[in-house]
Amino acid sequence: MLADRPSCRVLALALAAGGASIAQAQTHLWVNPAGGCWCTPTNWGPPSVPNQTSVVDISVPGQYTVGFSTGVAYCSRFSLLNPDATLALRGGETLQLHGTTHRVDGVLRIGDAVFGSPAAVEAFVPPFVLFEGTGRVVLNAHPQLVLPFAVIRASGRPVTTAPGIRLEGRGAVQADLTLQGTLAPGVGPGAIGEIQVDRLILGPSSVLEFDIAGPAFAQADRLQVSFPSIRAGTLRVRLAPGFVPSIGQPFTLITFLPNGAFDALDAPGFELLPGSAVAVRYVGFPCDPDLNQDGNADQDDVAYLVSVVGGGENPTGIDPDFNRDGNADQDDIAALIGVIAGGPCP
Repeated sequence: MLADRPSCRVLALALAAGGASIAQAQTHLWVNPAGGCWCTPTNWGPPSVPNQTSVVDISVPGQYTVGFSTGVAYCSRFSLLNPDATLALRGGETLQLHGTTHRVDGVLRIGDAVFGSPAAVEAFVPPFVLFEGTGRVVLNAHPQLVLPFAVIRASGRPVTTAPGIRLEGRGAVQADLTLQGTLAPGVGPGAIGEIQVDRLILGPSSVLEFDIAGPAFAQADRLQVSFPSIRAGTLRVRLAPGFVPSIGQPFTLITFLPNGAFDALDAPGFELLPGSAVAVRYVGFPCDPDLNQDGNADQDDVAYLVSVVGGGENPTGIDPDFNRDGNADQDDIAALIGVIAGGPCP
């Protein structure tokens, strides 16, 4: 009979094994709105610690942190659906992923910015790893430690961040990274950081975001890329409040991104330099005292700036920090009056 053929018996055994594996998969729902340890069974429903086959759901409302104990924790895939929740790995802790797709609408923080052992998210089995959602994946290595102390480790498997995901901080992605969201060394505007990746594959929706806070090497965000990669997406560069570079001063942002071209350059005051590294040079800002864009530079522009500095509407979209000192205040009004009277641009 057909069912007695060896190949069919092997197939039947394989299907049975697969069915057993699926049957063992279980959704673990976080139930503690005060936060707590992943390792505590009563924080979950059902009351057991997630394992390699678990589908983890962290959606209970509230502002809280789910932490770990030293060692390795497991899940097949996780959904951090609560935007006010943080999934936080400290030094010496690893979250091992056995499935492909993971949702982050809150914060996945890898590392605790202190001296100690590495913290890692590790892809153990799946052929690829995808982070999707609207949240942040934060690599949080201590500034004086080597970057792999906060790491996404994929052992040769590619990692993808979907549109809406922001990957930021200071650490390493030990994988080929396909970026469809935002990558921003540093945590927050003006916070300087560095991220290392093996290879960077940029999608059209990708944004590379860099802050420059001073003239020294360690005062500008950096991205280290180990293998040749192709430019695409948007390159965004911002000055930290209070810092104005010298005209002509260059800054290297990405060590090795030799091919292609960015779809958009969003870098007011900078021009992009040629070369295999991604570097920009400060050229300054155009000085246009006609703030209300009526064709004249006069008292009406002063009144317009006074209103915007005071919190009024800004239909022409000007930057009220006219003198570029990092503050929008009376000094900008004085600088504008000086330029209208024939003085130099600040």
